[in-house]
Amino acid sequence: NLIRVPLVVVTAGSFFFAVSRLPLAEAIGLSFIAPAFIAILGVLLLKERLDASILIALAAGFAGMAAMLWPKLEEGMSGSTIGVAAALFSALSYAGNIILLRRLALKQHPATIVAFQSIGPAVVLAPFALWWWSSPGAGDLAMFFLAGVLGVMGHLVLTFAFSRADASRLAPTEFTALVWAALLGFAAFGEVPTIHIWAGSALIVAGSLALAWRKF
Repeated sequence: NLIRVPLVVVTAGSFFFAVSRLPLAEAIGLSFIAPAFIAILGVLLLKERLDASILIALAAGFAGMAAMLWPKLEEGMSGSTIGVAAALFSALSYAGNIILLRRLALKQHPATIVAFQSIGPAVVLAPFALWWWSSPGAGDLAMFFLAGVLGVMGHLVLTFAFSRADASRLAPTEFTALVWAALLGFAAFGEVPTIHIWAGSALIVAGSLALAWRKF
């Protein structure tokens, strides 16, 4: 748990830095190399078996991601080397975090794991937050509270999932975040998904469903 605390801080910090240097689509697209890192680290460190179904699901996920992001990358690729490096480093540290989560989930209750993950980074970052403090408004506090609730709920469910299945097998389902992003973007901001979004979503969902069908 104590090892995961700095990993969480590094993962979030490097990703936010990448977002500050790269177009959002590019930063998010680069971050989705993480499922491949998770699958590889699961095989190397947890001795999990990388079978054909996982490889097919990963390939479908990468193909779907490419289909969804290619038009945006063509329009907004910045070429910022340090931003690209930060996004890839964030993906790698996130994968390491997930591998540790898998090991902890086999032995500890999800609430304990999420408590360490939430309180630990807060303690580590408190001195920096106080140094650069600016008072948030009521609307900001409400959004922080909602983000906290959603984050805790998401991590509890994620921890439960990793206590029931191999990290390498769950890795391809990470790609479904792009599908949810498209749906939520339409619901909240009126962003109409393009044909690339629908094609990519179909590939991602097909790969994840094929993997889940083979497992369960």
